[in-house]
Amino acid sequence: MVNLLDNIIFLIFSVQCVCNTHPKIANIASIFTDNLIPQIQVLHGGLSSPGLYKFRNNDKEYVLRLSHPNRSIFERDRTIQCYKLASDNGIAPTIKYTSSDKGVIVSEYINGNYVSKTDLRSKKLLTELAKTIKKLHTIDGFPSSKDIFTIRQSFEKQALLLNSSLVLKASKYLKLVDRILLKDKVTLVATHNDLKPENILFDNKFMIIDWEAACLGYPCFDLATILVFYNLSDDEQDEFLEAYYNRKPSIIEKERINLFKQEVLGYYGMAYLMLSVYKKLPPLSLEEINNLPELHDYLENKFLQNDTLDSYLKAQKLGWILIKKINENDDHVRVMQ
Repeated sequence: MVNLLDNIIFLIFSVQCVCNTHPKIANIASIFTDNLIPQIQVLHGGLSSPGLYKFRNNDKEYVLRLSHPNRSIFERDRTIQCYKLASDNGIAPTIKYTSSDKGVIVSEYINGNYVSKTDLRSKKLLTELAKTIKKLHTIDGFPSSKDIFTIRQSFEKQALLLNSSLVLKASKYLKLVDRILLKDKVTLVATHNDLKPENILFDNKFMIIDWEAACLGYPCFDLATILVFYNLSDDEQDEFLEAYYNRKPSIIEKERINLFKQEVLGYYGMAYLMLSVYKKLPPLSLEEINNLPELHDYLENKFLQNDTLDSYLKAQKLGWILIKKINENDDHVRVMQ
């Protein structure tokens, strides 16, 4: 009898046609009992996710994630290693099966809710989230990879093909921020590197998903990602950072995090514009870009409407909103030099 997960993969490739170049997946269902082919539900992953599916077996629900076939074995191994360590430390779903050569991760499904800005108005939850991120940053054994500066520069190279003065100005600004941040030698720690609200769940405790970008990295990038995309007020940021450090952060620490917030804006802004280049989307005019909402208003509305970044057109607009925000902050960093 064809085993359960083989059947699931067969259906995914037959019906969804995820990618006909993906390696054949076989003999990975020994952890499950053979059963009737379950109902398969497509989950809404990130735009770069090649396949994310939920299925049920013996009254338990699982998530099957397929790695992009262009990812190297090294990258898949890194993701799996980080995911397992996070799972062992109770901040990621329990893993049931992994295979880097076949490009698959099966984990238990977390029946939790995405954490919204409204949720974090609770000081208790805000503090608990900070402590969860602190726990992540103390895990030993995460492998190294390209740093966020190098990755952003690869995004930037493609975004510059748009021949936009806004992108060029932001690129020059980010090089300045890079130089300031890289002056100091920093101890790298276990980092997730994609702590947007879409990757943070709460089910009696915080659970973090989507570990593809995880590696040894800069802790302030994780912190800054949360501060930016949860649109936290100054008071909320102070509460979050005080809970993370278990003390009031120093002026230098806060200034460094503020600089990493610029890196977050650049990292995602350039990434989303890179996608618009790859997908050959019609470019937005300068007037259309100027008419886009400010980042604060965009994020507030996103939470109110429970909106998801589920299309490349939405990502393109967010990319420009982030790039506009970077250019607003240009003078502040120049004064710091």
